[in-house]
Amino acid sequence: MRILLVIRRSCSTATTNRSRSIWPTSGSLANPLSVREYSQATLSVARIDVTEFLQAVTEKDASGKTIRVSPGTGTGMPTHYLPTEGVALALRPSLVKSLQAQMKNRIEVVLGSIERLMANLFPIVSGPCDSQDFSSGIDKSNAGDLVLYLYDNVYDGVNLTSIAFDNVKPLLEKVENRILSCDCVDECGCVRCIADPMREAPSSKADSLLVVRTLIEMFVNENPTTRHFPRPDAGIESSTADIECSSCKAIVSANAKFCPECGTRIEELSHVAS
Repeated sequence: MRILLVIRRSCSTATTNRSRSIWPTSGSLANPLSVREYSQATLSVARIDVTEFLQAVTEKDASGKTIRVSPGTGTGMPTHYLPTEGVALALRPSLVKSLQAQMKNRIEVVLGSIERLMANLFPIVSGPCDSQDFSSGIDKSNAGDLVLYLYDNVYDGVNLTSIAFDNVKPLLEKVENRILSCDCVDECGCVRCIADPMREAPSSKADSLLVVRTLIEMFVNENPTTRHFPRPDAGIESSTADIECSSCKAIVSANAKFCPECGTRIEELSHVAS
C-alpha cells in the first residue's frame, strides 16, 4: 500500500490580512514591485506569502486503486508559512471563461500542468540554479483571476524568480516545445511533459497548447508599459557594507542571502567597502 500526501499551497499578500489574495477584489495590486498590464492578464513581481498545509491523505493499494481519502487535519504536520517574492501571472475571468469554453478539461487542471512545466524549465532561462530554491503554484484571487506563481523558496526571497518577469514568453515557448517534442502518444501526456504524478485529474496536451499559445500570442502582440514601485524597505540604511562574491566577483547587497549572479551563499562571501 502507498500513501499519497496532497499538499495545497496558497499565495497571499504580505500584510496582516493573511487570507487576502495578491489580487484583491478591487483589481489593484497589493504589494507590487513591477507590473505589466495586458488586455487579458497581468504580470507582476510582488511580495507574497505562501502558506502550505496538508490537505488530504490518499491511501492506495499496489494496483493504484484508492482505498481511503482522509482529511489532512489531525496528522500532526504543521502549516508552513513563507514570506517571499515571486512572479505572478494573473489570467482575468474573461480570458479564463473564453479558454474554458474551448477545453474538455477543467482549466485549473491544465494550468497545473503548465505551472509544473514552467517550474521544471525555469533554470533554462534563469541559468543554473538549485531547484529547491524556487517553487510554483496556482491560486484563485479575490477578483476571480486564476494566478500562476513562480516564487523564491527562500525566506524574504533572493531575487531569483524575478528573472521570469522579463522571460515569460521564452519560458512559455520552452513549455510549448516540450509538449510538442515529447514522443508519448497519450493525450494525457507523460511525466516528461504534462502528466503530474502528484495530481489525480489527468490533463490534456491540446488544452495545454491552447493556453500556452494564447498567452504567447498576447505577449507578442501587446507591448504594455512596465511600472516599477519602491520596495517596502527602500530608504532603510544598512550598517553592513556591501559584499563581493568570492566566486564571480559581483557586488551583492548586504541584505542578500545569496549572490544573485551565481548563487553562492552569503556566509561564503567576503565583505568589501560600500
